[in-house]
Amino acid sequence: MTYPTDAETVSFDAEQFKDGRGIYFQHHRPTLMREPYHVHPSIEINYLRDCSITYAFRDTDVVVPPRTFCIFWAVQPHRVIDVKDNGTITNAYISLQEFWNWSLPKTFVQRLLQGCVLLAKSHSATDDSLAERWAQERDKRDLPMNRIHCLEAQSRLARLAHEGW
Repeated sequence: MTYPTDAETVSFDAEQFKDGRGIYFQHHRPTLMREPYHVHPSIEINYLRDCSITYAFRDTDVVVPPRTFCIFWAVQPHRVIDVKDNGTITNAYISLQEFWNWSLPKTFVQRLLQGCVLLAKSHSATDDSLAERWAQERDKRDLPMNRIHCLEAQSRLARLAHEGW
């Protein structure tokens, strides 16, 4: 597996968000990141199945347990420094322009854009099925599906903001 440089990561985001809006997904087995840190200008949502990871951010490490939505603004330098067990991760990347249009609670948005890593306090079986659907549909990039995926992510983040982190 090759690892992108920061410039390659940023251009990959730009390529995915040609009109500046939308969401895209990745699904894979998490691995340690060889580069010191990477950044990209999107909001990142992660969901792990059957594993946990530890992210290193500037001055703190964050453990993301299995079956927990994790969200952060990926413009802050980050990397995976530990992976426990052999599960999978579904990543959702949301353009900042898209995210701004969602009218999420002000406190939630402020905390996120101040660099906080937010972990969902609650979990439901629908989280498993949502992440699984995103993983299965990650290559469906037509406009109607992209809008549906954006609405699903917006709804889940609104619930996360309401239920707490």
